[in-house]
Amino acid sequence: MGALMRAHDWSTTTIGVREQWPPSFVTLVRIMLNSRQPMFIAWGSDRTLVYNDSYAPMLGSRHPSALGRPFFETWPEVRDEVGALMDQVFAGDPVHMDDLQLTLHRNGYPEETHFAFSYTPVSGDDGVVEGLFCACTETTRQILVERRSLSERQRQRSLLQQMPGFVAVLRDPDHVFEYVNDAYVTITGRRDYLGRGVREVFPELMGQGFFELLDRVYATGEAYTASTLPIRFAGEDNDRFINFIYQPIRDDAGAVTGIFAGGYEVTDQVRSRAALADSESRYRTLFESIDVGFCIIDMRFDDAGRATDYRIVEANPAFERQTGADVVGRWVSEFAPDLEPYWFDLYGRVARTGEPAHCENKADVFGRWFDVRALRVGDPLDRRVAILFSDISERKRMEEALRVMNATLERQVSERTAERNFLATIVERTDIMVVRRQMIWDIQRCSGAEALVHLG
Repeated sequence: MGALMRAHDWSTTTIGVREQWPPSFVTLVRIMLNSRQPMFIAWGSDRTLVYNDSYAPMLGSRHPSALGRPFFETWPEVRDEVGALMDQVFAGDPVHMDDLQLTLHRNGYPEETHFAFSYTPVSGDDGVVEGLFCACTETTRQILVERRSLSERQRQRSLLQQMPGFVAVLRDPDHVFEYVNDAYVTITGRRDYLGRGVREVFPELMGQGFFELLDRVYATGEAYTASTLPIRFAGEDNDRFINFIYQPIRDDAGAVTGIFAGGYEVTDQVRSRAALADSESRYRTLFESIDVGFCIIDMRFDDAGRATDYRIVEANPAFERQTGADVVGRWVSEFAPDLEPYWFDLYGRVARTGEPAHCENKADVFGRWFDVRALRVGDPLDRRVAILFSDISERKRMEEALRVMNATLERQVSERTAERNFLATIVERTDIMVVRRQMIWDIQRCSGAEALVHLG
C-alpha cells in the first residue's frame, strides 16, 4: 500500500500533493502502514479513503481503485448506517462499536458482514476535525460461526427437550447444572437447577453413590452406564429405579469440561417384572403340583393349512406321567407316530380360528380316555395351543360298569314284572270264579223274583 500511495496522483483529491500533507496526517499514515491490524483514514470534507494492506481484503474487488476516492463512492451501500457515525466523529465525538452489521456488495453480490471498530477524530492545528482514524476488525466469520453454534445448541436442546428420557448437562468439577429438560424436572421435581451444583440441588442423594460416580467420570473421562439402579428422592418412602449414562463432555483439546447425564425411569417396569416373577412363581408351583396334565404345543401346518405335527413346548409333570414319555421339545411324531389324525385336526382348528375346544376321547396310542380342553395362546399369527389333559379312564370304566349294572337291573326288573303280571291274572281269574260260585249259591236259595234281582 505504501508503493501504491507513492504512485498515486493526490493532486486530484482533497488531501492534496504529498508535500503539503499535514504532519498529523503523515504521522497517522506511517502508523497505519506499519500496523498489521486493518486500518483506514477518512480525510477531508469528502472523507477521502486511505488504508493499509490489512484493510485491503475487506474491500474485495473494490481494491485498489478505492485508494484516494471519497469513502461513500467506495461504500455507497453503507451511507445510511455509517454516515451518521462519521458525522458524529467529525463533530468531535469518538465512536466505538463491538459489532456493526452491514450488507456489503464488495464482490458483486450482497453479503452479510460484521465489524468491530473505533472511529477517532483527528484535529488540525486549529482544533478543527480534519479526518477520522479507524482501527477495525472484520468479525463476520466469528459472528456467523457463533450464530451457527448457537443455532446448533438451540437445535440440540430442542431435540433434548423432545426426548422422552431425562437429560441434564453439567459443567465443571462441581457438576453445575447448565441445562435440564422437562422430563428431568418431571422425575426429580421442580427445583432451582441452573447455576447450582448437584450436591446443592440434591442433598438427599448423599450416601447413594451418585456424587461419587459423577466425580469418577469427570476425573477419568470414562463414561458410566447403569441399569435399574435404585434412587430415592426427598419425601419419598420407596425407591425409584433408573437406567442412565454419565457421558463426559470434552473441549477441543480433549479435556473433560462437563458431563452429559441422560436416561429413563424404569420403576414401573421393575415393579411389573417383580410382580410377574411372583406371579410366575405361583404359576409354576401350581403348574407343577396339579394332577391335571398341561402342555403348550407349537403346531406345524402344510401348504394347504392342515396340521401335520406339533411340538411340545412346555409340559408339567402330570402330563409327562400321563404320557409316560419325556416329551418337552419333541415333535409328537417322534414319540407317538401312530397318533390318530383327530388330534391334529382338533388342535389345528383351535390354532387357526382361536375358538376353544372341549372333548372326551380315547387316545388309541395311549389306550386311555382323556378329557381335553384346548385354547390358542397369543394372537392369530401364533401357532401355539395350550392343552389341559385329564385322564378319565377310571371314570369311563366306572361309567361302563354302571351301565352294565343298570342293564342287568332293568332286565331283572322286567322279568319280575312279567311274573307279577302272570300271578295277578291267576288271582283275578280265581276271584271271578269265586264270585260266580257265590252268586249261584245265592240264586239257588232265592225265589224266582229274588233270583232275577241277583242276576241283574
